[in-house]
Amino acid sequence: VKRVELPKEYADYEKELLTGDLLFVNNSSGTLSHVVLWVGKIGVSPDGEPLILDSTGSGNYDANRVEIPDGIYLRSFKPNSWYFKQASHVLRVIPDGK
Repeated sequence: VKRVELPKEYADYEKELLTGDLLFVNNSSGTLSHVVLWVGKIGVSPDGEPLILDSTGSGNYDANRVEIPDGIYLRSFKPNSWYFKQASHVLRVIPDGK
């Protein structure tokens, strides 16, 4: 397992993270509370945003503004999202071949 530093800019997440990376997220109190799977280059939303696989609750919407239900679904990783704003760190379990 390799720890990967968080990219400094939103646009760099797609460049630096690999499909399968685990992105850890803090809650609003700053305590680690969640992990999502980075989908990366194998899929983007219709509006061009990178995707993550997550099981969070309701309140997330897809590119067509349809609410994504509770459960494990693909969700957009947007610059104004909780996932980005509260990102803590990344762990890479699958080697990148380097």
